Amino acid sequence: MYSQEDTIANQIKDLKTKYYNKNGSSIFFKNTQKMDCAAEIINNIPIYTLLKETIYIVKSTNQIYIKYEILKSFAAPSVYTIIINHISNLIEWCITNHGSFQLYINMNTFTITAANRYKELIQMFCEKSLQSNSVYHAKLQAIYLYNYPAIIPVLTQLFSAFVDSSARGKVVMVK
Repeated sequence: MYSQEDTIANQIKDLKTKYYNKNGSSIFFKNTQKMDCAAEIINNIPIYTLLKETIYIVKSTNQIYIKYEILKSFAAPSVYTIIINHISNLIEWCITNHGSFQLYINMNTFTITAANRYKELIQMFCEKSLQSNSVYHAKLQAIYLYNYPAIIPVLTQLFSAFVDSSARGKVVMVK
């Protein structure tokens, strides 16, 4: 028997397999194919079901957990605003119930090409949550990055313009 998370992961895996079996895999159009595959996943699994399994509050805490490894399967420009709104709703819930929030991001499988592919989403998140004039900046306790890639210093430079310096000091790297 599968847990609900396994069920979503398996559904995503099956949809990806079907997509690539039908459309092939191309080195030259890989980014486009990933976005098309994400659209296929969104068309077959309700976005709020995907979000509930991917970005959630750890029970009885102010900790918001983000599973990049699943998020990447359905993150596409057409749902970026929905993703940011979901995160914002969780942050607001944590602030209302705990006075602050923490982010835990499992970055397993994150690459430099992923940073480029999701740059707009990352920028939207940083501007809403990590700028000194943002709604949530003062209530952020820390951001914990797990399973981050070795290229993280380059990525930090890439996105540093969107993150207030005091927020950068709240990032904790966990291997």
